[in-house]
Amino acid sequence: MCWALPTVSAPVTQAPAPTALLHHGLLRQAALTPQETALISPIRELTYRQLSTAADHVARALLALGVQHGDRVAVVMEKGWQQIAAVHGILRLGAVYLPVDPVLPPQRRQLLLTVGEVRVQVTQPGLTQLEPSLPVLIIDDGMLDTPAAPLPEVAGDVTDLAYIIFTSGSTGTPKGVMIDHRAAMNTLEDINERFGLNAQDRVFGLSSLSFDLSVYDAFAPFMVGAALVLPEAGREKDPRHWQTVMAHGHVSVWNAVPALMQMLCEYHSGDRMSYPTLRLALLSGDWIPLTLPEQMRERLNETMDIISLGGATECAIWSVYYPIGEVESTWTSIPYGRGLRNQPVYVLNAQLEECPVGVEGEICIGGMGLAQGYLNDAEKTAASFVWREASGERIYRTGDRGRYFADGQVAFLGRNDTQVKVNGLPYRTGGNRALHCATSRCGAVSGGGSG
Repeated sequence: MCWALPTVSAPVTQAPAPTALLHHGLLRQAALTPQETALISPIRELTYRQLSTAADHVARALLALGVQHGDRVAVVMEKGWQQIAAVHGILRLGAVYLPVDPVLPPQRRQLLLTVGEVRVQVTQPGLTQLEPSLPVLIIDDGMLDTPAAPLPEVAGDVTDLAYIIFTSGSTGTPKGVMIDHRAAMNTLEDINERFGLNAQDRVFGLSSLSFDLSVYDAFAPFMVGAALVLPEAGREKDPRHWQTVMAHGHVSVWNAVPALMQMLCEYHSGDRMSYPTLRLALLSGDWIPLTLPEQMRERLNETMDIISLGGATECAIWSVYYPIGEVESTWTSIPYGRGLRNQPVYVLNAQLEECPVGVEGEICIGGMGLAQGYLNDAEKTAASFVWREASGERIYRTGDRGRYFADGQVAFLGRNDTQVKVNGLPYRTGGNRALHCATSRCGAVSGGGSG
């Protein structure tokens, strides 16, 4: 039993629940600063007015296709401004966006569309990886400058679903994680305020729309009048291309898995201060190598803030943070950290009692960031989202092992099951060990140490 020694979970900052919806930031900034830059890509730059106008066209076109409040709309696109216009347009109609990566095998795409009960597919010109039985909306340049017809007023609520992102790899059955506006906004508002995101910032959006780090990219910059900088589609893993795009866009905020940051540091081996505007790096999704923070400060920007973020798709992107200063020589891993605003993080035993300092248990997350559950899967929802009597709240059982430090922060120790993470994406290996140690870097990305 874990009651034999004192427990010391870290206090969590409490704040009022968000009242705004994810897409409200772009709407507000388009009215306040219509001519300011909202999005920068190698192909074009968009003002707030242009991006908001495109989102209006998307919403109006979906309405004409019969999409209603609460319907699910698949975003089947490569990276580009059209993705951002799509998700904002979908939400303006009160619908739910569901990312489907066009590079997925046809059977996998079909499975996600079927399980997701998708009403319409939204895509770009030239993409053919679509389901012929579903209506298609193509977003093109014609939506940028001509004002759309006014939309009927949509009575949105923070408890409305905003997006569904599927987790588990190709060896597992996909689980559709249902996140509402309040859960996502709770995380985004905290991160923006905690790390001072402002109108001068430029956020580099590397993550796939199917990976929930992209939720921050697609919405958080517009909440404060900042701009989103996107790489060219198909070059999301090309550090030479990143260098060009980051320099042109004056990128100040990096948000991606540690493996991509490692690639950038390796590309700049021997360089010093390559990115003078880069002030903040948000690293999550995988273990952070102990040598990486020093490399980042030596090669990219010596004054940058480096933040380890952790959590689960089921808890609206991130729930835990740890500012990385000097890495201690005695550390075996970067500490997991403490809970974000309105997101208590616990280490519990099998009876859901808190474990004492140093005693291993399961990391569980409570508070405002929890998903509504898994789409059409009451059994898995009931197993993962449980009521904890001691704290009087619903919690998510992450399946991660951890223990408390003396100051209440949490150390991550690995998974309870056979799941591994590859570049931030979870895979269940089961009896299939082909994934395990398929490359020499397996040990650096298995588990989920920082997200």
